[in-house]
Amino acid sequence: MGLTKSDLNGQFVLTQDAQFIPEQWHVQEKNAWLLGTHPSLPITHVYVANGSHIGWIIGYSITPSGDFCPSQLCFPVDLHEPNQEKIIETNLYEIGGRFAAIFFTDSFSRFYLDPSGLLATVYSENIPLVASTPSLIDSNGHDWDEEIIKILRMPNSGLWYPSGLTPKKNVARLLPNHFLDLSNWKSVRHWPKSPKDLVQGKKEDLVKTIFHALKHNISSVTNHYPLHISITAGRDSRMLLASILENREKILFVTFSCSSVDSHIAKKIVYKYGLNHIFIDSEYFNTNQREDWLYRTGYCSSPSGSIGYLPHLDANRALLNGIGGEVGRSFYWRQRDKTKKYIDAKELLHRCHIPADGKILKKMQDWLLEVADFNVYAILDLMYLEQRLGCWAAPEQYGGDNCSISMLSPFSDRKIFESMLRLPIEYRWKQQLAFDICQMADTELASLPFNDFAGSLKYPKRMIHFFTNTVPYKTKLVMTRPDIIQRFLRSLPSIIRVDLKQVKR
Repeated sequence: MGLTKSDLNGQFVLTQDAQFIPEQWHVQEKNAWLLGTHPSLPITHVYVANGSHIGWIIGYSITPSGDFCPSQLCFPVDLHEPNQEKIIETNLYEIGGRFAAIFFTDSFSRFYLDPSGLLATVYSENIPLVASTPSLIDSNGHDWDEEIIKILRMPNSGLWYPSGLTPKKNVARLLPNHFLDLSNWKSVRHWPKSPKDLVQGKKEDLVKTIFHALKHNISSVTNHYPLHISITAGRDSRMLLASILENREKILFVTFSCSSVDSHIAKKIVYKYGLNHIFIDSEYFNTNQREDWLYRTGYCSSPSGSIGYLPHLDANRALLNGIGGEVGRSFYWRQRDKTKKYIDAKELLHRCHIPADGKILKKMQDWLLEVADFNVYAILDLMYLEQRLGCWAAPEQYGGDNCSISMLSPFSDRKIFESMLRLPIEYRWKQQLAFDICQMADTELASLPFNDFAGSLKYPKRMIHFFTNTVPYKTKLVMTRPDIIQRFLRSLPSIIRVDLKQVKR
């Protein structure tokens, strides 16, 4: 027997019609609106200075004082002030985590996302209905969009639905940095509003802000729940590790041993710092698990072997991931961007490996108009934050919400994203952020390479990687292909150059 709507852990519905709320879900009511939440999803009631209740924060919020999922919050605002909207937004911007916020005042009614949109949200374009996934929006007027499903070859292509598109007709995704105006049913950008919001700052101050915010967010969750954090050879997990070294006793570190580079570096880190650590072999979902995962995510993403580990984790722990770390390291930048003054929608889609067809191109063009005043680097960064995080990573979180107390990223914090986007351009070209964060925690942590082998294994492993990723691993075939040998010899300078960069640091 498959899942039903009632089984969708961590999900929600905001509606004016009770029929859309699954059975046994918790229900809150305000004005004409009903908020239905799965019993596993925390709810924070939000009040203002005079004690008036103005709405809810649902999900896994982290306050400036370090409270995790508090039962209530008070925003110091007078609802008679003309700038109440700005004060409420300012207070909201100080909250990190994975959440959504719903506010009702005499002046406005709005639905906000967390800084990275990780409590993913969609809404009907036909009726007043907001939900976590398309699975909670019935097919009446919301049929499957077979055309766009075919273009993107979902759900088997590894792609995602960009620019607020979903696999259902008349169902749109709310993007990060946007709120849904519940009075006129329009999506509105609230941050950043102009290039002035992203003026470059002093790198030392910005790196410190990022480091201390990461430490604050992780320790806030650690004070409430034991944690899972993964260790890989990558930059994002290393930054998380650097931020938790002082308080690592409650953490069970995990490495998914599908990658020999990850397991190689993980062993060195575990030995050095005496971490409580396990290896878990990633495995592919069976047919039923795959269908359950797709239903939980609203058929908005592609299941992969790398998520097969989720059922093997300790469900009594919170799972922290490094989603969002790439915002600070120029993920979509290319060398040719150094001379670019303009980038078009086709090029943006090309960098996401998404076909520039029909409504996909039109929606990307609409999104690009919103950020047309920003430079090319900022556009690419906002595309990563709003499109790749909001449209790809965010829906996937629901696929694992039944496997842990909560899933969230410590990077999901507006202070962190604002600081990342304000780092000097040359600094980000050098991919320096992770190295400097590790340096602030422990110089030896920074000395290990990123996404590469260390010590005596370095060159043999790189050579094996080169050959096995160039032709099938048959020595005889390799040795009879002079072009392969020539390519390998030409690659030697770049193989060695990696180490020279480490020496310069």
